[in-house]
Amino acid sequence: MSFDHLLIRDVEGERRVDGQALPLRVGTSSECQLRLPGPGVEPVALLDLLDGMPFVQPVGRSESLTINGEILDTSRRLVDGDELQFYGSRIRVSIDAGKVVLDVRLEDSAYVTRPPDMADDEVMPDDEAIAPTAFTRATETAAIPEKHRISPLRYIVGGGLAFLLLASYLLFSAKSVQFEIEPASSDDFSISGGWFRLPVGDRTLLRKGNHTVTVKKQGYYDIQQSFV
Repeated sequence: MSFDHLLIRDVEGERRVDGQALPLRVGTSSECQLRLPGPGVEPVALLDLLDGMPFVQPVGRSESLTINGEILDTSRRLVDGDELQFYGSRIRVSIDAGKVVLDVRLEDSAYVTRPPDMADDEVMPDDEAIAPTAFTRATETAAIPEKHRISPLRYIVGGGLAFLLLASYLLFSAKSVQFEIEPASSDDFSISGGWFRLPVGDRTLLRKGNHTVTVKKQGYYDIQQSFV
């Protein structure tokens, strides 16, 4: 008896694989024509026809694929009743009536999530209400404040930035004033009033406010003049 195709029965139904499409890759990879749940992303076996008879060939050195309870470590011709197992998934071989059928069973796979078993007399309610529970504060649990130690460097940097901001504000908000005195040389020259005065060369930086300038020179009357 000689065969030219394989029939696969799994969760997707029954499909035919002609000899031209063989070998058939079996494994967990997305490129496998016969995918089984399990670890890894590679084929574990090849299914093919040799002289019209089906055979299986292992891929790699994985010991997770067995045939009839024995590790499949070499190519082997398939006969009616053979069963391949891979982490609980089973492929049963049936050769009858001129066709080769591979019946794939996944219900015992270790990588398939199954629903929990329910007792026959256990009836689930149609409308099960989920009621909220009242919140209870854990009074015995006291919050322990965490102490943070502030580095002195933060105070130094903060103080320096504050000083720079204040100095910039005073410099940009002050006006440069130049006083012309005749005769040019005086015995005493002073400015009073206000709270910010900064001599810069022959000029003085003053902020807006009431100021009084006093000039003294021997042989002349003292002069005091106020300005804003």
